Parts: sequence; structure tokens; C-alpha cells
Amino acid sequence: MSRSIFESTKSMIILTDGSNLDRKEILKLKTEWEKAGVKKVTVLYSYNLKKNEGTPFNQNEKIIPVTQKSFSFFRKIKDLNLLKILSKNFDMMLIFGDVDNKMLRIAKKIKTELRIGINNQNDLCDIILKSNLSNHQSIVTFVVDVLNKIKK
Repeated sequence: MSRSIFESTKSMIILTDGSNLDRKEILKLKTEWEKAGVKKVTVLYSYNLKKNEGTPFNQNEKIIPVTQKSFSFFRKIKDLNLLKILSKNFDMMLIFGDVDNKMLRIAKKIKTELRIGINNQNDLCDIILKSNLSNHQSIVTFVVDVLNKIKK
């Protein structure tokens, strides 16, 4: 008996634009996927650092900001946490909404079996889902329901 795409997902990486999300919302996005049954969830979010500002998460939370400090002058990735992520394999990548070009460059380098776009027009994705839902729990439920219907 074949398993659904979601049933065979053990690790996931989520990319999103964090400029309109606060710390609680980003953390909730991660925990909703963990509640749904994904064992390892990592979140990358684009974030514009203000002068002398630190990042709002610690390294153990597996929530990594992508800021202007993540790149060298020549656009090479210099953030060690980000480089570690690029060396890992993920079962699935979710790209929430429209993300900027630096996030798309990173997305292209991430090793993953499946790329899913949610409410975006990205040709990098294998599957694109559209939803008018606004809260994270409803979106997670919607995506899980769809992915459970697709067999590997």
C-alpha cells in the first residue's frame, strides 16, 4: 500500500517573508507543522535587521533569519547556520507567499524531494496551492488534507 506525500514527510523546511510576522507567529508556524506530525521542522524567514538589532530566535529553535548580514559583499552565503541548512536533505520544502530574490536563491540550493508553494506564483515549486485562509492552523490543515490525497 502506498503512502501519501504527507505521511512520508519526516523533515520539512519552510521559507517565508518574515517582515510582516512577529516572533509568536513564526514560532506558531513551526509548531503547527510539528503538531501535524512532521518530526523535524526548520524555518527560514527573510528579515530586515535594524541597526544594532539581534535576531529574535536562538539557534536551538531551528528558526533562522535570512538578513543582509547572511551574505558577503559578493552575495555569497556567509551565515554558518544557513550553510549548515544547505548541507542537509529535507523531504519537503514549503514556500509561504511571495518571497524575495535572496530567499529564492537559497531555495534553489536546498536539497529537497518536493517543493510546494502556498499562495505564490513561483515556478521553482513542484506543486502550488492557493488558499484564502489566514491563520496558520487552518493553512496547515488545508495543506495536510491535500497532501494526504496525493500518493507517492
